[in-house]
Amino acid sequence: MDTQPANHIYTRERNWDYRQPAVYLITLTVKDRQPLLGTLVGGVDDAQVEMSEIGRKVTELFNDIPNHHPEIRIIKRMVMPDHFHAIIYVTAPMPVPLGSCIRGFKWACNAAMQQLRETTTLSQPERLSGEKTSPQCSCEKTSPQCSCEKTSPEPLFSPDFYPSRLKTRGQLQTMIAYLRDNPRRLAVKRASAGYFRIERGLMLAGTKVDLVGNQALLKRPLQAVHVRHVWTPPEIEQYVRQCLTAAQSGAALISPFISPDERRIRDSVLQQGGSVVVIRKEGFGELYKPEPIYFDACAEGRVLLIAVGDYHQKNERVSRAECVTMNALAECLAKGSSAE
Repeated sequence: MDTQPANHIYTRERNWDYRQPAVYLITLTVKDRQPLLGTLVGGVDDAQVEMSEIGRKVTELFNDIPNHHPEIRIIKRMVMPDHFHAIIYVTAPMPVPLGSCIRGFKWACNAAMQQLRETTTLSQPERLSGEKTSPQCSCEKTSPQCSCEKTSPEPLFSPDFYPSRLKTRGQLQTMIAYLRDNPRRLAVKRASAGYFRIERGLMLAGTKVDLVGNQALLKRPLQAVHVRHVWTPPEIEQYVRQCLTAAQSGAALISPFISPDERRIRDSVLQQGGSVVVIRKEGFGELYKPEPIYFDACAEGRVLLIAVGDYHQKNERVSRAECVTMNALAECLAKGSSAE
């Protein structure tokens, strides 16, 4: 099973063997987020990425992976200026973990970038087999004949990669659509950069939080949304109407939006052009962009995301105590807004 150094954020499932068949979404980021792979061109309606020479080489090398690992089938890939997405299908158990395959691919990319910098002609790098990414030197480090510096090309990508295993029906088509939409989303994000900036370590009602979105929503009237499990269906429907009326009157609805009925309220408000403040357990990773349901509304200033916890592996269950804490924060902020 793949492992990571202890000083890295753990981005993989601890109990999953990454040699096993599955569909994976893989993300690689360029070192220091340099836009080396291409350039975003066009506007929001026609955004696309024009690949650089190294971007084209990265694509060529990735397409070559099934020749070295026949268990891997490439479903979709997307080159962005400073990162690379791919959806792959591991069709049979692999002799090495997925991380080994990606290390071999990254080594080949490093070699290609070094060749590009040294010459105008790129030859086909080797070592796509997932073996160690740097050769072992048998000489003494003080030996003038040591070629270690020459055989370890400067890395193109950051040390780790981010694999997400697709688990639910319909998720594959959602991920394919997500990759296709990446250029447009980048254009939207650049056009509304202030609403996508992560603000860390702020204090709200005595709670340390991270924020993404329009903080001005906290200055508007806030309507807390919390559907009690003891309510009857008619009581729930009456409460839904009350919440929608408050949103239509200009209030921003604030909640963790945990239950199906709460999410139904959230979805209706967003579809009708209203605003929501979402309290969430999971923090924001370095690459965080709001989920599709929030993305365009966030660009329009209609969403604020409040994270009360640190960044962690996705899909971790939220405990009842955490639900109570998040709902209490929503109630507190809503009461504070009504008192102003």
